[in-house]
Amino acid sequence: MFIESLTPDQLVEFAQLVIYAAFLGGVVGSMAGPILLGLFGLVTTGLEKVTRSPEARSRELHTKRRVLLTAAMTARRELRKLRHG
Repeated sequence: MFIESLTPDQLVEFAQLVIYAAFLGGVVGSMAGPILLGLFGLVTTGLEKVTRSPEARSRELHTKRRVLLTAAMTARRELRKLRHG
């Protein structure tokens, strides 16, 4: 009923408005997915950090320390190889 009461010029303007709204909706919709996933990831990470036990934190820190020490020793070995040919 609304469409039938419009003049041809108003129909063209209305069609352009619908196309513009669809385009903006598509752009916003395509950007909303990654943003929402990022926010969900931050929330779950925050909850995970709050609910972990001290033992789990200690194990994680120990594992990270071992990985970093191994990487440092490997880098030191590679530098020594480069220096001495």
